[in-house]
Amino acid sequence: MHGTRCFILGAGFSRCCGLPLACELTPVVWRAMARRDPTDRSPNAPLSGPGDFAHPALETDFKAIRLLFPGYVCDPDRGDTWPDFEELITALDEASGYQQSFERITGTEVHNWAAHPKHWLMHHLQERLSELTDAAAEGGLKPIMQFIQALDLLTDSVISFNWDVLVEIAAEQLGVPVHYRDDQGAGLRLAKPHGSLNLVDSPRDKYEETRERAVNVFGLDEELEYDDGGRKHVVLRAQDPRHAWIRQAWAPREFVLLVEPNIRKAYDRRWLELQWVRALDMVRHADEIIVIGFSLPPADLRPRILLQLAPVNRRPSPKLVLVDPKADALAERYRHLVGLDPEPCTETLETWVAHGR
Repeated sequence: MHGTRCFILGAGFSRCCGLPLACELTPVVWRAMARRDPTDRSPNAPLSGPGDFAHPALETDFKAIRLLFPGYVCDPDRGDTWPDFEELITALDEASGYQQSFERITGTEVHNWAAHPKHWLMHHLQERLSELTDAAAEGGLKPIMQFIQALDLLTDSVISFNWDVLVEIAAEQLGVPVHYRDDQGAGLRLAKPHGSLNLVDSPRDKYEETRERAVNVFGLDEELEYDDGGRKHVVLRAQDPRHAWIRQAWAPREFVLLVEPNIRKAYDRRWLELQWVRALDMVRHADEIIVIGFSLPPADLRPRILLQLAPVNRRPSPKLVLVDPKADALAERYRHLVGLDPEPCTETLETWVAHGR
C-alpha cells in the first residue's frame, strides 16, 4: 500500500498525445498564424511566406520577430530555428512597453509594432492547442486514461501546469468527475495553477449581456464568483471539455483563463490564487510527489517555490520521483533547486503506466 501521492504534470505528460513541449511551441503557433487558408487545419497546410504573406500584417509580424531575434532563421519547418515561445512573448511585451514609454516621454504616437504580433500569437496559441487537444482526443487517450485508472481517487491528487484539457477529457470518458475546487463527492482532485483552456474569467455584466443576445452561450457552469474592485466577475467552465475553445467563442480571448507564457508570470486572478493555495495543500499532505514530464524551467519560479515548501517542518520529507526519459539529467537540477533528493525514473508516461507504477 502506498501513502498519499501528489502527481505534478508538465508538458512531457501530454507529449504522448501529440502536444508540443514548451520549447517547440513557437513554430507550431506561427504555422497556425501563417496558414494561407485558415480553414485548412492539416499539420502541413500551405503557408504564407516572406514577400508573399496572405495577410500583409504577417509580414510586419515576421519582421518584428526577426528584429528581436536576429540570429534566428525562423523557418516554419525547422523548430530549432525559432526563439523559445516564452522568450518571444516576453521580448514582445518589453518592446511594446518600451515604445509606450517613448510615446509618453516624447509625446509622439507611432505604430506599436510589437503589440500586434503578441496579440495574434496568443490568439493562435489558444486556437492551436485546442485543435491539437481535440485531435488527440479523437485519436485516443489510452495512456492518460490508464494514468487516471491507476490513481487512488480517495487519497491521490494531481497538479497540472498544462493548459490543455486531456486529463479532463480522459476522465469524462471514464465517467470520473473532475474537481478544481469543491472536492465533495467522488472524483479526481485536480489543481491547474497555470489555467485551463476550458475556463474563462469574465465580468458578470458582460457575460449576462452576451448570454441574453447570443445563441452560442451554452454548456457552461459557474466555477467561482468574486468581486474585483467593485465589479463582479464569474469564472465559467465548459461542461464538455472537448471543443471547449469553440464553445467559448462568445468571450474575448483575453478572458480565457491562461497564465501568459511571460518570464514574469502573473498569478493575480482570483481563480489562479485559489489554485496555488490548493496546490500547496496537496504537496504539503503528500507522502510521495511524482513529477511527470516537468523539467522545472528557470522561469517557473512559483512551481519551484511550491516544491521547496513541500518538505518544510516535515519529518520525514516527502519522497520525490521524476518520471521522464531524461530523468537522470533532471535529477541534479531538482536536487539543486528544490533541496530534495529525487528518485529518477527514465520512462515515458506510456511505459510508466504500462508497468503499473
